[in-house]
Amino acid sequence: EHSARLILTGRTPLPERESRQAFLAQNGPDHPVSAKIKKVEALEAAGAEVLVCTAEATDLSAMQAAVEKAERAYGSIDGVIHCAGTSDNFVILRRTRDDDHTVLAPKVNGALVLDTLFQNTPLDFMVLCSSLSSELTMFGQVAYVSANAFLDAFAAWRNTARQSFTLAINW
Repeated sequence: EHSARLILTGRTPLPERESRQAFLAQNGPDHPVSAKIKKVEALEAAGAEVLVCTAEATDLSAMQAAVEKAERAYGSIDGVIHCAGTSDNFVILRRTRDDDHTVLAPKVNGALVLDTLFQNTPLDFMVLCSSLSSELTMFGQVAYVSANAFLDAFAAWRNTARQSFTLAINW
């Protein structure tokens, strides 16, 4: 039997473990944070140790703090899965730089932040959650397609330049 030690980072803070039940009772099961609490509880019920850290994937100092907290709690970090991202619902003719940044930043800048944090760490793996959109070219979703194409190319670069097993999975 193997139990995983997971460090989950996200923009949305979750209530501390001791106040989660009160949050659920007050906000009900349909609240987006309630759904996240239930998922964390399911992981823990399956035997995982879960450390939840609030950190924007693109914020180097916040992610560094999360890594340091995780290393204090668990020791070394063996692998990283990067699945930050947002969908692209902007019509190409009405796009703004902000629209593009909203879609590009979590995937592209988030991957670069992780590379910076772990460039000298011998990870067993780094998995980048990409999308088939980089292969199929989704109509109008130019930032989303570009962000995923970056992840695909970045995984290939990281395998060579960092000599660290990196895999982009095209969901």
